[in-house]
Amino acid sequence: MLTTGYAWDEAERNLQRHKPEALAAFYGLRGCIGINIEPSNALVMHLASYLPRKQQLPKKDWPILAGAISAGANYLVTHDAEDFGPLYGVTVYGVEIQRPAMVLTRLQQSTKGEF
Repeated sequence: MLTTGYAWDEAERNLQRHKPEALAAFYGLRGCIGINIEPSNALVMHLASYLPRKQQLPKKDWPILAGAISAGANYLVTHDAEDFGPLYGVTVYGVEIQRPAMVLTRLQQSTKGEF
């Protein structure tokens, strides 16, 4: 699992605002998650013109998607249905945007019978 500093900070702010009791568990995950370099500004800005109008993201979320693309991720996993909902199931430059439950289900299915 990877993230960027920008995405980590946004998740932390959201938890502080909406679910502060989860912060201890969140900080406990830090050692399990790699921090990738931030995506280039050119890639971040390109996403504004690349995504169709009905699938546009708020400007604050462009670095989130760009970070997943620049990291070469298979999935961008987000529970933010308000902003990313129109993109659930869509693949952008090789990165499929999905809900956490969907990715967990796929991972479970792919490992059945391997143990």
